[in-house]
Amino acid sequence: MTEPALAAERFGIGCLLGLGLGLWYSILRPLRRRRNGPADALFLLGAFCAWLYHGFRVCGGDLRLGYSGGLLLGAAVFDRMLGVPLEPVFAQFWSVIRKILGIVLLPGRIFFRFSKKNSCIWGKMG
Repeated sequence: MTEPALAAERFGIGCLLGLGLGLWYSILRPLRRRRNGPADALFLLGAFCAWLYHGFRVCGGDLRLGYSGGLLLGAAVFDRMLGVPLEPVFAQFWSVIRKILGIVLLPGRIFFRFSKKNSCIWGKMG
């Protein structure tokens, strides 16, 4: 039987990790408008890593639903309290990232457009 203090500590750490998951979801939320699949995959990867850390590092392999419920509770609390107000901040963040990637990838786009237009490999054979 687990002592109540130890169970509360594990649940509390799960809630703190859940707050981190809520932040991670808020960061990825504006990305979901254009790239739903990759954003969901990144969130699931983060959630899985948080669950592994909580389950095996914090709880020592004592996987219980109540401990993992702290992850869900922390994420839900962060999303309701700070997720919506922070959405414009993260939308601006992804806008800046999109502009930077557009500049960095521009030479590659120009090269592939030129090579597609002037190469027989891309379908202008014979």
